[in-house]
Amino acid sequence: MLSLRTVLHLILTLGFAVSILRAAPDEPTRIGVLQATPAQAPSLADAGVTLTVLSVSWDRFEPTAGAPDKTYIRQLRADAQALAQETGADADETRD
Repeated sequence: MLSLRTVLHLILTLGFAVSILRAAPDEPTRIGVLQATPAQAPSLADAGVTLTVLSVSWDRFEPTAGAPDKTYIRQLRADAQALAQETGADADETRD
């Protein structure tokens, strides 16, 4: 049986693949980085980065089963918004 972490990784990977396949042929190529931080945003924007992926720690997201850490989630959202604002990328997130 697959762990919850493995299932989440598979979902994220599939979501990324689908977003690539759905991209219109006339859309520009996007250049991205993994594990970006808001402190890196100015240099990323200068380098032409238009896509960033944040690192999310499941142990911090939900330290106790069924009890998400709302402070950590707010910080992730704030980081995504800060990166999007500086690089011009979309702050896209999946919600239930």
